[in-house]
Amino acid sequence: MIRHHLFFCILCLIIYSCNQRVNSNKYTLEIINLGTPQYYDTNNPLKLGGIIYTFYQQDNDSVLYKTCRMKELEEIGTFRPDSLTAKYFNINVKESIKAEFNYLINYLKPLNDGRLPTTYRDPETIGCNLLGTWIAILTDSIGKRHYFNFPVYNLPNEIESLCRNIYSTGYPDSSRHSIFHNHINTDSIVESTLKLKTMESIELFQEPRTNIKFIPPRFIPKK
Repeated sequence: MIRHHLFFCILCLIIYSCNQRVNSNKYTLEIINLGTPQYYDTNNPLKLGGIIYTFYQQDNDSVLYKTCRMKELEEIGTFRPDSLTAKYFNINVKESIKAEFNYLINYLKPLNDGRLPTTYRDPETIGCNLLGTWIAILTDSIGKRHYFNFPVYNLPNEIESLCRNIYSTGYPDSSRHSIFHNHINTDSIVESTLKLKTMESIELFQEPRTNIKFIPPRFIPKK
């Protein structure tokens, strides 16, 4: 009997150890759509923030969203000068969307940090891009973070489809209830990411002409 109990305990430890190893191998992906900062800085009208933020763990069935998109900003182009209203919510994703998240993770794994290589285009020919510019932060199985940026241009269909889905899901929806969540400082995440040397070739639009009407600004990376 003692031998059976001992065998059972050892088996449980092995299973637990394997589960821990599997979980530790999960990659996480943060995807940020650049836009107006949540907290407008009158001293720095060129400041950018993450208008939409998503957090996804590899193979999970749900995605955490933080969105600062407001109807006033979307439909009129103006917003309250103090701050944008942030809403946090979880979305259970379909298998097709889950596959797109996992596709992007695997797409980024072999790449060096920085701008995705296929997305360069002549600045003189860049027109209005409604999906804007994005930052992706991939955290690998040992906790190392990798930083990427890209416009939605000349990318695999799976990535472009994923960005369109994130963008549409982040639109203001009064029927969607917020969940309680610790504050994610997307302004700080974007600000620190844009200071990285690997972000020097990021594609951004012209700077705003007023402090009220929002046009994504031009960013000059710090050396």
